[in-house]
Amino acid sequence: MLCYEYNMFEIERTKLKAKGKLPVGKVKIEVESKLAKPGAPMDVTMKVNGAVVAEGKVPITVPGWFTGNDCLDLGSDLGSPCPTITSTRPLSLSTAPSARRRSRI
Repeated sequence: MLCYEYNMFEIERTKLKAKGKLPVGKVKIEVESKLAKPGAPMDVTMKVNGAVVAEGKVPITVPGWFTGNDCLDLGSDLGSPCPTITSTRPLSLSTAPSARRRSRI
């Protein structure tokens, strides 16, 4: 299942879950975030192969820019503690050598 969690320093967490399971095989995952300015609400849209699978609003964001201490992780957790949205820890994602993971912020 595709999940999204915005963790604002443990003060508030916003969670989104896709409506169904990811398809088998090669999949294009997109996470679009629209933020007018730091600290403002943020609209988040998750897409799988171009189809919207979840949408939501982060009511308040960090009133400053993210630095190298955190990131957008796909299939693993490289920064903050694992999100609370999942039930299995640790998270891991097995990918073929030709698979690409790319985050664009």
